[in-house]
Amino acid sequence: MKSILSRHIQISVRVSVAQLLLAVATLLFATYLGWELYWFQKIGLYFIKWHTHLVFTALLFAALLFTPIYLFSFFRQGDSRKKAWSIAISVWLVFLFLELALLVLGWNKTYNETRSGYYRSPFEPEAENTYHIYHPNDSLKVTAPEFSYVAHYNSLGFPGKEWPTEKSNRNRIVTLGDSFTEGDGAPMDSTYPAQLQNILGDSFEILNAGVRGSDPVFGVKIFEDQIAAYQPDLVLQTISENDVLFDMCIRGGYERFLPDSTVRFASPPWWEPIYAMSYVSRIFFHAFGFDMSEPCGNTKSPAFVAQQNELLKDVLNRFEATAAANNTPVLIVFFPTKFEVFRNAYDFDYTSAKQHINTLPHVSFVDLFDCYRSKINNSGKPKQDFYWVIDGHHNPRGYGLMASCVAEAIWHQQIDLK
Repeated sequence: MKSILSRHIQISVRVSVAQLLLAVATLLFATYLGWELYWFQKIGLYFIKWHTHLVFTALLFAALLFTPIYLFSFFRQGDSRKKAWSIAISVWLVFLFLELALLVLGWNKTYNETRSGYYRSPFEPEAENTYHIYHPNDSLKVTAPEFSYVAHYNSLGFPGKEWPTEKSNRNRIVTLGDSFTEGDGAPMDSTYPAQLQNILGDSFEILNAGVRGSDPVFGVKIFEDQIAAYQPDLVLQTISENDVLFDMCIRGGYERFLPDSTVRFASPPWWEPIYAMSYVSRIFFHAFGFDMSEPCGNTKSPAFVAQQNELLKDVLNRFEATAAANNTPVLIVFFPTKFEVFRNAYDFDYTSAKQHINTLPHVSFVDLFDCYRSKINNSGKPKQDFYWVIDGHHNPRGYGLMASCVAEAIWHQQIDLK
């Protein structure tokens, strides 16, 4: 036994430099994939960076191309086998370089990728609260390729100054809406509510409750739970194609609000992670009609139009109920976005919604399209001078246009103000 234990055992391992490098590369790549998976589980699709696009596209098309070639190789030998592998590798390299080109040139990017540099799923709630509003007393640096400014939010989480709790003898107007109401793309003194204040003068008090990414369903919820306590004399709620053709068709109506004070939107399609991580894959998705820039599909179909009109009617009925309960008139503001102005037509027909509003005693509407057309034509400036080229929101001049049209609507509407 002693002789056995005292024996020396020598083990030698011989590897080539190439094998060693391959082992190290494999270990590093496995570590990288584990790190990417960790961040995907932590923050979702926000984890995607430029290298994620290249690596995922390489893996995706390697699986799609090399797997069938590998199976094909069992039944072929010699030149045909080599030729098949050669073609597959060549096609794989083309896809990889195409991904790099799309990454550098910015083609096939979503709006958020172009503006903010990262992919954001439209199916994911942005805010951590029921009302889709900011953290109280927060400050946020808003940066895009064409503008940069600091936005400040009050104790309610709305943009701008603190709201006085006591009612004065001034006409108090609360503006509800999305990024066009908050004033995305302009300093806080150049937003449409700020410029509306300047136009209407000291006899009015404008309180801005606009929030980027909001929609009329969030708007009526805010009206019910928060705004009514401030006793406004008038509530303005904007509605645009972004609300009807994008936000509300994903988020739905009041069923989005859960008992635990959170919100839940519709589930994203299974293929969204592939779409998000590979620009090349988007070429094929778009060819088959799948586009995350238009996640609601065929928005011209009669079924979709009918569905959205029913949702709008429900929202308008809720505005009516809250307006009646608080004796506060509501003015719905339909307005065109940049590309609708350029095309000189709405992308959604609001006729049904307008007809329904006409049956509501405490809710009225104004359509700003004719005012936009008239004021742009009379200005002598091209349409694009009222919008940011890349971003698509109004610039300060555009928000001035919006404010002047809303002011005219307030003056001309038969609304009982002081």
